[in-house]
Amino acid sequence: MTNVLVDLYLVEAILINNMQESSNLKESTTNYYSYLFKKHQINRQQLLNSMEYYCFNTKELSQIYNDVINRLAAMQTTHDEQ
Repeated sequence: MTNVLVDLYLVEAILINNMQESSNLKESTTNYYSYLFKKHQINRQQLLNSMEYYCFNTKELSQIYNDVINRLAAMQTTHDEQ
């Protein structure tokens, strides 16, 4: 789940960053999410089901989000050093 959420937040960041530049935001959004689902071999409903599960298992969700934050922070640090 950590890998999915890391990629999900990267997709969201890309979409927000490109919002003004994109002539067709809906198509871009669809393409990025299709790639995300294909990469992780899941679909939208499976993602929603997983999130629903973790909403009722908050200790697990908290650990997952700690891992997500740490991974994204490490990526940011690597990017800033380049």
